[in-house]
Amino acid sequence: MRTASLLLPVLLAACSPDLIRPTELVTNAIIRTKTDDHTIRVPGTAKRRVRSDFVLWRARVSVARAELTEVYRLLATNFAKVKDYLRKRGIPEGEISSATVESEERYKSVQKTIGGKLEWISVRYFQVSQLLEIRSKNVGLVAPVAGDAAQIYVSAGLNEAGVRFDSQTPQYYFTRMEELKVEVIAEATKHAKLRAERLANASGAKLGRLLSAQVGDVQIASPYGSAASSQPVGEDFSSIEKDVVANVTLLFALQ
Repeated sequence: MRTASLLLPVLLAACSPDLIRPTELVTNAIIRTKTDDHTIRVPGTAKRRVRSDFVLWRARVSVARAELTEVYRLLATNFAKVKDYLRKRGIPEGEISSATVESEERYKSVQKTIGGKLEWISVRYFQVSQLLEIRSKNVGLVAPVAGDAAQIYVSAGLNEAGVRFDSQTPQYYFTRMEELKVEVIAEATKHAKLRAERLANASGAKLGRLLSAQVGDVQIASPYGSAASSQPVGEDFSSIEKDVVANVTLLFALQ
């Protein structure tokens, strides 16, 4: 009875560098032999580069003033300026939405001369803000606008004291995962079968029937990193381009 240790040198020599690395063979390809049971278990991987087709971008306009009526007036004025600027940049009105105005009463410490002495006193003021949200399929249009918050602040004329414009990092999504899943799983399966055939032939055996197949989650990974993560949990939403990765493990009989 031959053992995996006897087959390993032959298998390593037979694997082409572009198909599998020796470390992959040791950790990923398992040859199991018994008197009446010869099997090979081999993983396969496929990766497809895609471009996000939907963007979600949020920004907040806020104003701080001592008088409540004044702070609400300034917020309405400056929020309208931002929306007008976005429309001028080509973003449709229907893709721009706004949330409820939030208000907060705050206090700050300031120095003031009282009776000839410089003392710290607590001064009340109001801060109100409103969230602006853009949901769009036109990633190429929204991305450059969202990436230049400083230009929005200047061009929209938000130059009054106490007015802030805070832009969040845009989130980019790929919404056609279901269409692509079958394709990348099929590619990963072909890759696994090819590796199994190479390994079986190198050991002097013949690849038999498929005994089982394990399909992992189809994942989305940043093209600039090594880790893949399932969508939507853990996905790198900051990347417009993404890698869709599928992993399968096939178990074949050996003849």
